Amino acid sequence: MIDPLIKDTHEQITTETTEFNAPESSGSVEPLPLTLSVAHQQTDEKKASFAPGKRRSAQKAYRKTVKGRAVQKAYRECGKGPAAKREYNTKYFASDKGKAARAKYFASDKGKAARAKKDARYAATVKGKVTRAISNAKSNAYRSALNKGFSEKEARKKGESAADAKKAELLSMRRCPDS
Repeated sequence: MIDPLIKDTHEQITTETTEFNAPESSGSVEPLPLTLSVAHQQTDEKKASFAPGKRRSAQKAYRKTVKGRAVQKAYRECGKGPAAKREYNTKYFASDKGKAARAKYFASDKGKAARAKKDARYAATVKGKVTRAISNAKSNAYRSALNKGFSEKEARKKGESAADAKKAELLSMRRCPDS
C-alpha cells in the first residue's frame, strides 16, 4: 500500500501476504504430518501444563474424578502401593547401602537445613512446645542437683520427678496433649 504522507521509499513497498492452505482431506482417517510450528506449539503447551502449580492442581483434580479414584484404589491394592513402598524403604534403610546414604545426607548442608526446618516446624506446634517445656524442666533440675552435690543417680531421679511435675502441671492447664 502506498501512503502519500510517507516519504521514505522503503516504507512504501507493497507487501503481499500468503496464507498456508492445508491440502484437502481425502476422506482417510490418517492424520497429516505435523509442521514444525505446530510441533513447537504443542511442546510449549505441554511444558506450560507441567508448571509446578498447574501440574499439582491437575493431579488433584484428576484424583477427584471417578477414573482417578479407581486408579488410586487399584494402585493401593496391587503390589506397588504404599505398603510395598514402606516395605522397600524399611529394607533399604536397614541395609549398609541405605545407612551410608542416610549418613551422607544428614552430614550434607542440604540434610542439615532440612533437619533444622523440620525441627523448627515441630517446635512451633503445641506438642513441640510441651515437649520442650518438660525437657527443660528435667535438665534444669538435673543440673541444679549436680551443682548442689547430689550424685548422678540422685540428680537423674530429681530430673525425672521435675519432668513428671511439669507434665502434671501442663495437663491440669489442658496444654499438654495426652501422650
